[in-house]
Amino acid sequence: APPPLRIVAISDTHGLEDRLTAPDAPEPWFLTEDVVVNDDYDDDAAAAAAAASNSDTDRGKKTGTLPPGDVLIHLGDFAVDAPGRRPRALAAFDSWLSDQPHPTKIVLRGNHDPYDVDFPASGATYVNEPTGLNVEGWDLSLIPYVSRSGHDVPNGDVLASHVPPKAILDRCLTGQKAGSHYLRAKAGGVRSG
Repeated sequence: APPPLRIVAISDTHGLEDRLTAPDAPEPWFLTEDVVVNDDYDDDAAAAAAAASNSDTDRGKKTGTLPPGDVLIHLGDFAVDAPGRRPRALAAFDSWLSDQPHPTKIVLRGNHDPYDVDFPASGATYVNEPTGLNVEGWDLSLIPYVSRSGHDVPNGDVLASHVPPKAILDRCLTGQKAGSHYLRAKAGGVRSG
């Protein structure tokens, strides 16, 4: 078995990623009180959040970087919607990514993001079509925003997607479950255990 892989995942920053690492920013895991999976409390997610909040970083203090890990995955919607501001914002996002301590950086396309983007400063891998990627012996199944539901879901040990599978961490602030039925059905084929 490959060694443990520490993944830091963020999403929907829309050009405001620097606020995640500002000195006065709250730790992200303090922003939610529970995690819902199929209307039940997810003990694994709660344990992961507790472990993160008990890490060796000073509570409430930021260093300008996200928590350490082997892989940083941005799950999409990093772009600024205003076309006139987009080129400068994309360069700033790439610069911010390059400041993060993760040796592997992956960015999934979200529904607000351009189809093609290069990240020369950070060397981040941009995923705009479903793909599989091996990182340190772990097969990642990476699913960016795709407008059709007939796309392939690559086999993998870890599934990372812009849109969550239906009823798995998909509850919006309104209470609506916004996940994908298609991805939920296909996720059963992703390798487990």
